[in-house]
Amino acid sequence: MIISRIIVLILILTLSSYSLITENYVLIPYMILSLGVLVMITGLVELQKNKKSILSYFSIIASFFIFFVFIRGLIVSY
Repeated sequence: MIISRIIVLILILTLSSYSLITENYVLIPYMILSLGVLVMITGLVELQKNKKSILSYFSIIASFFIFFVFIRGLIVSY
């Protein structure tokens, strides 16, 4: 799970850096999707550690909200 977190973090940093440098904001929805995946991975890691805290459940709920925003953004933009 740590490797997948690092890969997603690098993807987020690459997409956001590209968008800031080129001022091309077409890739922002995919950055939001990557952020949702990262939050979901964080919540699942916390649940696997048997730390059934409110933070792990909140992370999973927040990732579903981020996925909803991503899908809505794709629908509205096209």
